[in-house]
Amino acid sequence: MLLPKGGINWKAAKANLPPSRAVIVFLTRTRFLLLIAIASIVLLLWRGIRSSASEMQSFYCWGPNKSPMEMTPNEHASWTARLQTPVIFNHHAPLEINSTTIEHVNLNPIRSTRKAVANEERVLILTPIKDAAPYLSKYFELISELTYPHHLIDLAFLVSDSTDDTLAVLAMELDRIQKRPDKIPFHSAIVVEKDFNFHLSQDVTERHSFEAQGPRRKALGRARNYLLSAALKPEHSWVYWRDVDIVESPKRILEDFIAHDRDVLVPSMSAPCSRVLIRI
Repeated sequence: MLLPKGGINWKAAKANLPPSRAVIVFLTRTRFLLLIAIASIVLLLWRGIRSSASEMQSFYCWGPNKSPMEMTPNEHASWTARLQTPVIFNHHAPLEINSTTIEHVNLNPIRSTRKAVANEERVLILTPIKDAAPYLSKYFELISELTYPHHLIDLAFLVSDSTDDTLAVLAMELDRIQKRPDKIPFHSAIVVEKDFNFHLSQDVTERHSFEAQGPRRKALGRARNYLLSAALKPEHSWVYWRDVDIVESPKRILEDFIAHDRDVLVPSMSAPCSRVLIRI
């Protein structure tokens, strides 16, 4: 093809273009329109197939269109014989709670075993007292002789409805024991005061009469509940209930109790409340 001497210009190009009527006739031909329609359909189908494939990769499931809980045994066996349903776990970052009103206590490290001394398991000795001033000197003499390590023992007392100097004598005895320079002092001591307005004669015959046992045991049960709730801490492994008027006790009573490896142990049925060891 020979180019004009002056080069290509708009007039020359326009002269070579087909007339507009010829272009319109070409664009309105049935074949051309059909070709455009087929190409559009193919493009739409291709886009639809690609989007469906991407959605199927995100959401998929195998098995019958029902919950596994609603399947018959045969359907469940047929379903599990195929590929198992993938499970994706979303592992969250640890939560941090900064509220001062929420406290977390982990009791998993606390153990109550027969090797209590080796494991340094803490023991809580609980004693409810009332008008017990005459008995406290002997009480502290006996517990100071306990062979269980005293740094693993906590003492707790509940003083109720006393008319004598029980509280003063108790305070002096505790102060004397805890100030000793040897290994006698205990890990801690707590004194709780709670009156129940229950008064009973200290006469032995009247205290142990049948008529007095109901009200007396009721008051004693309430005292023990208050004392236990006030003194028990998460670090305690054993609770040892001990009466204040005991006059004789083995030095290894705690080790002997723990060696039996029982949840609740009472050594004497004639005095079921004088010495009780409870596993926490």
